[in-house]
Amino acid sequence: SKEPGLPLKEVRARLGLIAPQLTELSWLDGIYIYGEELLKEPRLQHINFIIVYRGLRSASRLDAAEAELRMLITVVLPVEFNLSTGTPVIGRLLAEGNPAVQAHLGYSEPIFDRNN
Repeated sequence: SKEPGLPLKEVRARLGLIAPQLTELSWLDGIYIYGEELLKEPRLQHINFIIVYRGLRSASRLDAAEAELRMLITVVLPVEFNLSTGTPVIGRLLAEGNPAVQAHLGYSEPIFDRNN
């Protein structure tokens, strides 16, 4: 029987498959996965994302953007996940690997960073 969940390297590889689509989303600045379980669990059954949006102000546009992202991720990731919204400031700190933010989140790594 197949074990549930995916190893982190497979999560990275699967999310890498949608990199071209992510690049095309002009309102997307960055996507990060976080949580100490990323380093502790051999197989991940749940992934926490922080999404950094660029210049989306209205709630309806944010909802539409999140729905689009959720659809893209669902196609490649057969595990549960949740999306949290991060501010541009948080995005910058995550991109820099800020130690305080890393300590707070347990661990984080970029999946997509428009500025890199």
